Amino acid sequence: MSSNKSGRCIFCGGPGLTKQHVMPRWLSSVVLCDSTEHSQMLTRLDLSAPGQALIQPGLRFEQGDFFSRKIRKVCGKCNSGWMSTLESQAKPHLIAMILGEPLSMSVQAQESVAAWVMMTAIMAEFTDCPMAAIPVDDRQYLATHRRPPSTWRMWLGSYEGERWVRRYRHYGGSAIRRGQPIPALPVVNYQYSTLVIGAMFVQAASSTVPDVLVDFGGRTGELLARLWPLSTDAINWPRGETLTDDDADFVAQVPMQHAIMNSPLPAARDA
Repeated sequence: MSSNKSGRCIFCGGPGLTKQHVMPRWLSSVVLCDSTEHSQMLTRLDLSAPGQALIQPGLRFEQGDFFSRKIRKVCGKCNSGWMSTLESQAKPHLIAMILGEPLSMSVQAQESVAAWVMMTAIMAEFTDCPMAAIPVDDRQYLATHRRPPSTWRMWLGSYEGERWVRRYRHYGGSAIRRGQPIPALPVVNYQYSTLVIGAMFVQAASSTVPDVLVDFGGRTGELLARLWPLSTDAINWPRGETLTDDDADFVAQVPMQHAIMNSPLPAARDA
């Protein structure tokens, strides 16, 4: 569902692909990193057989920091056009959150940040194409409207720890309505992307199957502010209570725990 024709832009379908950074280059000057390589952990979890779970762990090493990764999936027109504009609008708010500086994000600012988060989640997904779940309709919606579809969910929190200072985690899976047969080749149709940069913790989720995505309540719900869909309130930063490493682990693992209970084919990657 989410694959694109060879040599065509994943947003507009046009030709003329250029290499595009998955994460913007300016992030490296905000949160310094001297890594010369990064590991990409790929775990496949197959629950299609009743009562059985097949776990296929994998680990590969890549040159350079993950935040320097590039993909050739976007045309020059999109790259230097609406994508550049969208990033410029979100950048001041992102830098303040990453550095933990005081900020009151208006609804308009929240929309800019949410659009950037979606764009980044799309780009990062294509570093593990078999688990790319965001459909072309969603990508085209972002390119046209400069905002996520109403079906997306995003949460934002202040992070204070060590293990998640520069980290990305992605879960992709196949959701099937209860009572329906499991297809021979399940389609990856939902995803959770967790991105932490400095003091900014953000999780984005999307699905083409209704009522699949989890929400957060209790203490976790108090730690996280809903970024999308928008509320009418400003988000004050930093948040009153911060996420620890254990909190970040818990929030990032919720999608996999939910998948084990509800889905036949979840998978994860962590960078």
